[in-house]
Amino acid sequence: PDVWVTGDNFGISIPADPAALLEGGANFLTKAFHAGGRLDASNKVTAIVDSAEFYDGGSGKKLKLTITYERPDATLPNRLFVKFSRNFDDALWDSAKHMMLSEVNFALLSRSPDFPVMVPLLMFGDLEVASETGLLITELIPYGEGNVEVAHPKCMDYLIPDAVDNYRAIFR
Repeated sequence: PDVWVTGDNFGISIPADPAALLEGGANFLTKAFHAGGRLDASNKVTAIVDSAEFYDGGSGKKLKLTITYERPDATLPNRLFVKFSRNFDDALWDSAKHMMLSEVNFALLSRSPDFPVMVPLLMFGDLEVASETGLLITELIPYGEGNVEVAHPKCMDYLIPDAVDNYRAIFR
């Protein structure tokens, strides 16, 4: 499989899996964040200091990254969540790659200052529609840290203590 494709929105090469992203490293992240308008042209990503695969959810592979910038800025997250549409190791999960198109489109809409709900800060999102190969990079939500609730397993709401109160808080 092609591990790099050209995204339809920004026209830059994007990695299809974690190994390709890590190989592209700080240079790829800098180029992506510049293209997506999240990183000022005079700044750059200097290093990926930590990466860990994230094994939850469905469809494509996921990574947690910690990065550094040449000029740190309080508006730029150092901890990132990376989602790929592809999972070349699992045909069933890879068959859900088509779902990334709506996720990328939603994420791009979320950049609007009047977006009506709070979502993780989008650093970059793009997709090659022909192959359904896409990539989303957002700030990492620190589930279970400080006053942020732990992440609950998908489709297992019956395991959440006081699930009704939990959903009332979310909707509030």
